[in-house]
Amino acid sequence: MAGFQASIGALNDIHDRSDDEVAKPWKPLPAGRVTSAAARATALGGGLLGTIVSATAGPAALVVGLIGYSLGVAYDLRLKRTGWGWLAFALALPLVPVYAWLGAPAGLPPRVAVLALLGPPAGFALACANGLVDLEHDALAGGRGIAVRLGRARATAAIVAADVALVAVAWNTSSDGRGVTPTLLAATVTLAVGAAWSSRPAPGWRWLGWQAQAAGVAILAVGWLAGAAGAAA
Repeated sequence: MAGFQASIGALNDIHDRSDDEVAKPWKPLPAGRVTSAAARATALGGGLLGTIVSATAGPAALVVGLIGYSLGVAYDLRLKRTGWGWLAFALALPLVPVYAWLGAPAGLPPRVAVLALLGPPAGFALACANGLVDLEHDALAGGRGIAVRLGRARATAAIVAADVALVAVAWNTSSDGRGVTPTLLAATVTLAVGAAWSSRPAPGWRWLGWQAQAAGVAILAVGWLAGAAGAAA
């Protein structure tokens, strides 16, 4: 996963270089802190590393890993510039625990069908929060991502609505016990804080909102999965 994510991140910066030279000249590539050759090597090397290590965990882990990696590449090269970038998040997020369980190897995670219900609201909220961070820069560069299309006010409202749906599904499908409810409560509070920060006019606050949104989704996922695993044990 580390290899795949390094590759996706490097590819994103390579593909966005011309836009970043206008809107974000402080980023590593346009600022000259990282060479184009190093970025390409990271993109290629990370993808190969992720593929090779996934293959050692078995064909199922390899297939799931490559599907997730392909979604990241599709986001970088096309989807992030459309109103459908959130779809890559929504489809990829449920694959993360599946990839981990298969790689363990421990088969499929418990209640795997519910993970598909958690993915869309989590992915949509994350895509909106991420887009709000660079809203003005992306609009200046001609971007057409979901946050640019919606505008700041409606994108913030969309985050709140998606978070409410996510929390409702998680709370209504979680299993009690093993301290799971406090974890989901912590996730709910973190998501609420993230939505509040994302609504602020200053980009710095919106960056914190994106970080809190990502943390809230991660905490919620851990809590929900811990409950599901505990109930299945």
